Amino acid sequence: MWYGATVHRHSLAFVVVVVAIVASASRAEADAAGACFPACRSGFVCTPDAKCVSLCNPPCADSELCSSGECKAKKRPAADAPSADAKAETKEASPGEPLPERKLELGLGLGYQHIGSLDYFAPALAFRYVLALGLEPHLLFGVRVGAALGSSTVGEVGLDLGYRHRLGAATAPVRGGFFVTVRPELWPGASGSSGTSRTAFVGGGSLGPFLELDRVLISLPFAGGAGKVLAHSGTFGYFSVSAEAAVRF
Repeated sequence: MWYGATVHRHSLAFVVVVVAIVASASRAEADAAGACFPACRSGFVCTPDAKCVSLCNPPCADSELCSSGECKAKKRPAADAPSADAKAETKEASPGEPLPERKLELGLGLGYQHIGSLDYFAPALAFRYVLALGLEPHLLFGVRVGAALGSSTVGEVGLDLGYRHRLGAATAPVRGGFFVTVRPELWPGASGSSGTSRTAFVGGGSLGPFLELDRVLISLPFAGGAGKVLAHSGTFGYFSVSAEAAVRF
């Protein structure tokens, strides 16, 4: 009887140990089944049903980034930021912004000139430096050389200083406008009959319309003024009208 009871107790203990081992193995398998494999990446956690979800709940918007469980705005990539050259181009292209413009012009004019009581054919050559302080106006600094050909020959050498204003849209292929200039000049010449050499100082100016086609400028100056013959008491007036074509470069 004692031996039988001992065997029964040992058998019962063995069964209890086996059941415990099986239960532990079942829990380990269950835990393993609930783990995420491979492990979730940074910023995500594994749920009990083995799914990786974001630390931020609810999920962040497309323009946001989850950081330490909080949604934060994404930083703008450096490649999307406008470069210094792009900013400069944008500024230059902005309407109303002043654009630096420095040009040279070479012009040739032909016209009619009335000096005192005499009529002359008056060709002229003009060389100008054009400075734009902004979109408008343009300031003109030039040298003008010409001649009055008629019963006598009168030379004309002086400055061509003035103001030019363009009208119309800046993108238009053809633009017009008006100009005003001051022309202080020296007129060396000789009388046709006596041949006596005379030089006069002339103060005058011009104004008129112009038409601009790309680099070509066509103007119609109306000029006038008064002069005094040096070393002589005589004075005179003059008037001229001419057509002038200039090329800008």
